[in-house]
Amino acid sequence: MLLAQGPLSGAALAIRGEGMGVWVYVDGFNLYYGALKGRPYRWLNLKTLSEEILPQGRNIEKVKYFTARVSGAIDPDAPRRQQVYLNALDTV
Repeated sequence: MLLAQGPLSGAALAIRGEGMGVWVYVDGFNLYYGALKGRPYRWLNLKTLSEEILPQGRNIEKVKYFTARVSGAIDPDAPRRQQVYLNALDTV
C-alpha cells in the first residue's frame, strides 16, 4: 500500500494494487475547514486535484463528495451557495 500526502493540508490518500481504477472519496467538511476556509479561491476541480496527487498511470473512475448541508441559521444565503457548488461538482 502506498500512502501519499497531498498538496493541501490534511489531504492524504491510500492506494492499493496496481492497474486498478480509482474511486476518490472527499470529506467536504474537512477539505473546507482544513484547507480552503479563509483563502481567496475555494472552488476546486476535485478530479484534477486527485490526478495531481495520484501517481502517474492511475485511472480515476469516479469522485464522490460527501458533506453535511449548511443550515443557513447564521448566513441565510449559505445553503444557496453550497447548492451552486454541489451542482458545479456534478458537471466534472
